[in-house]
Amino acid sequence: MKTQQPLINVEEFYCKYPDVEEGIIAVAKHLTFIFQGPVRLNIVPSLIKNLSAFFTEPHFKICEELEIDGDETVTEEQLAQIFENVTVTKKLIIGPETSVKYAIPKILHIEHLVLQTATWMTREHLLQLNCQYSELRDNTFTCEDLEVFAEHWRKNVRSKIERVWFGWDESKPFKLNEKLRVSRWDATKREREIIYTNQDGTRERLDCSDGYDFEREDGMLATFKFEDDVMCPGVHFLVWHERFPERKRLAELPKVLAPYYKQLEEINREYPNSSSLERMLANPSLKYDEFIDTFHILRSMDHEYHPVSLGRSARRRVFDRIYSLIDISD
Repeated sequence: MKTQQPLINVEEFYCKYPDVEEGIIAVAKHLTFIFQGPVRLNIVPSLIKNLSAFFTEPHFKICEELEIDGDETVTEEQLAQIFENVTVTKKLIIGPETSVKYAIPKILHIEHLVLQTATWMTREHLLQLNCQYSELRDNTFTCEDLEVFAEHWRKNVRSKIERVWFGWDESKPFKLNEKLRVSRWDATKREREIIYTNQDGTRERLDCSDGYDFEREDGMLATFKFEDDVMCPGVHFLVWHERFPERKRLAELPKVLAPYYKQLEEINREYPNSSSLERMLANPSLKYDEFIDTFHILRSMDHEYHPVSLGRSARRRVFDRIYSLIDISD
């Protein structure tokens, strides 16, 4: 197929089989036998005639990651055929809407959880939640439920939770009870912005200056932040494992950047044709804001002039990487 259809990606395979499911199972069984390791599946339930048979296959019964896609609602029967057979160990994403009648309590302890429909979750389920990151888009939780959840976290020093995002109906007011003992942002206790890493490895900031803070007895700090986004309003529950993340990041940055500046030295020795702006960017003593400004100027000039040079291309790759480390997205 690769020789006949070069557009097929190297990680894809196509199989002509009278029974599509039987073909997928046969090929996947062969591949998992050769390349033994964690299984990551992406499925569209409406395209699989017999989900139950599909997931009773031994090599599909345990998945490190499972992503469920499709435009059609996943029915109660389909959910049962999947989750009565499969165990997900790290990451589960259910993109389509699902039946509100089928509860899946066994998924509340994996590392990464994203649910389009979480209306099946009760307060009891919420108190069982112990994922590092979870996104509960459509839910029926109230402010009182979130307060009980926060108090439960406050008493549970073994909690693994780092971030929870609750979808929120903008017509529903977000107001916390005074009994929760929250406080507003204090710059002496934490920074304005929390920095977190997405599952794809990118880092992001979130302004929590308008958040509600509360502490645990062991000193761990958490914040509720309401995001009044017209398209996607929600409530963030964030745990500050590092209260001053930007201060720590900047302190560690010289060590992180050192190998890249060393790489630039080697490139410039091999290709000593750098411009004045390139030499400026290759200076490890350059202040971070000066690097950002100079980098933008250089990239603007690149749009107008594209000389062919191996040294230039090599330097650009390193500059891009340094820029991404210095200027993480807001």
